[in-house]
Amino acid sequence: MAEVPKTIEEIVKFALQLEHDGLKMYREFAERSNDAFGKKTFEGLVEDERHHIELLQKLYGKSGIKEIEEIVSRSKLEPIRQRFKTIFEAAGEEARNRTQADPSDTEAMRIALDFEKKGYNLYNDAYEKAQSGIEKTAFKHLSLMEKHHYELLQETLEYLDDTGNWFMKNEGWMFEGG
Repeated sequence: MAEVPKTIEEIVKFALQLEHDGLKMYREFAERSNDAFGKKTFEGLVEDERHHIELLQKLYGKSGIKEIEEIVSRSKLEPIRQRFKTIFEAAGEEARNRTQADPSDTEAMRIALDFEKKGYNLYNDAYEKAQSGIEKTAFKHLSLMEKHHYELLQETLEYLDDTGNWFMKNEGWMFEGG
């Protein structure tokens, strides 16, 4: 097992590698996904991973607080239900008419859930160890993003696993108005 990073510098280096791995993984999942909704979910995560890499590079490069805060402020931390709805609408008619999940898509979601949980734990630990305000700001933001991703993936997995019941449970936003 790899040694657990102890210093902030080690954590940032480790986190950068983790985010690059996530970027590659989500890109591959998006390319392989047979489900329009799963594909859109992973494409959104690819963009978020790029954002995380940019933030970590600035932190590692000892950028100023204003640069870090500017990156944090550009982040998309919208409510899970809204983000899910946005992805669902972008996936279009195919997502609305799906009847069954591809096992490879649900397995990809489960792998991604585990990945996001590890990221959350890493950033939460880094937040606790951080000494400066800039480090605390960056790691708090990253831990919230990882938690957000986890919740989004959980919701997506529920949708993929049991679409019919998912619609019944969530029909309030799907069938209101017209």
